[in-house]
Amino acid sequence: MKKIILTLIISMTFCLHLEVSKALAGCDNPCGAEELIECAATDAGMTPEEFYNTWIFDEKSYLDQFCVRPLPEPSTGQQKYFYDNYCTNPGNYFSYSNFIKAVSKETFSEFCCAANTTKEMRYKELSNFLATIAQETKGGGERIFWDGLYFRYENDWLTGKTLQDRTNYYPGDNWKVATLSSNPEMVYTKTYWSEDAPEKGLIYDPAASPMKVTYGPIVAPSGYSIIRMNQMIEPAYWIGMGATQLTADSMVGFFGWYYNNLAIGAPLESANYKTFVEEYLVDGELGFIGAFWYWMFRVNGRDRPTLHSVLTDPNKPVCRDIAAATLLVNGGCNHYNPGRSDYYKYFHETVFKIDIVPVKKTVKGVELNSMKCELPLLDYCQSQ
Repeated sequence: MKKIILTLIISMTFCLHLEVSKALAGCDNPCGAEELIECAATDAGMTPEEFYNTWIFDEKSYLDQFCVRPLPEPSTGQQKYFYDNYCTNPGNYFSYSNFIKAVSKETFSEFCCAANTTKEMRYKELSNFLATIAQETKGGGERIFWDGLYFRYENDWLTGKTLQDRTNYYPGDNWKVATLSSNPEMVYTKTYWSEDAPEKGLIYDPAASPMKVTYGPIVAPSGYSIIRMNQMIEPAYWIGMGATQLTADSMVGFFGWYYNNLAIGAPLESANYKTFVEEYLVDGELGFIGAFWYWMFRVNGRDRPTLHSVLTDPNKPVCRDIAAATLLVNGGCNHYNPGRSDYYKYFHETVFKIDIVPVKKTVKGVELNSMKCELPLLDYCQSQ
């Protein structure tokens, strides 16, 4: 009996050692956000979920906490409506479980795991993503870097009394969509347009991964009618939502991509846009899927690259830090310093313990710096 017990102990010890060795080997070059977080959590002596809830974000004080706490007063009619209707299941929207379920979709397999990228480059992309969503949704003051994902929607922009009052993100009349002539609530998912001349303009194909943008005539598909984008939902809904605060044409782009790629029964030629937006506000997994779509597949015009492709370009190391990511997201440097650069340093150096070494490059007589947010860097990074 003693020999049997001893044999079992030796066998269990060997298996445990083998599993630990496998884990350590995987952490030599982890692939994807889940593995990157698992490795960092192991180094910190935590589970991945504990690490997410205490180091990356702060579950008790900030994570989806706007919806946990009473609505601040005084509040507008729009703010009360959104809080009462879209703060369901408070505290869970930005959970680690929803984050992992979203990022684990096969379509996002190259997020933080692009071919020929190193461990440091993968942590760099993850730090860029986390810094971006933290700044977009922050709930604390300056010098607090774990306060991200506090707001699931932009409460401060809900300044009107009713849903018919416009927000600052209300799309211009140049943006067009197509709706079913027989049922105007159903929106065409495969194309939307930005008109710059009578019945002509940019043609967006959101179903593609990444999305495609061409130029040509604005023509309604058979059975559909062209309307202004701002007509298909009440004006109050044009605010930022989810981890990357999607709104306006970016939300319409994700709507089209989702119903052509991931929705049950996809591809679907048309869907109810308002129903989709309302689900986006309460389904945290869908909210994170939108954030990863924005990062991986959205483009900001003709011949423009995705955020992911810029940050992982092997030939442009000066484009891998937060300055380029900020410029690509905003088109400028708002909330860069203080703001996005501070979050980036926190995630890159404090959370993941990898020093940032700024990259410099001279282009046409101008010195670019990967940690300095300047417009010449944007021109260089998004050039083909």
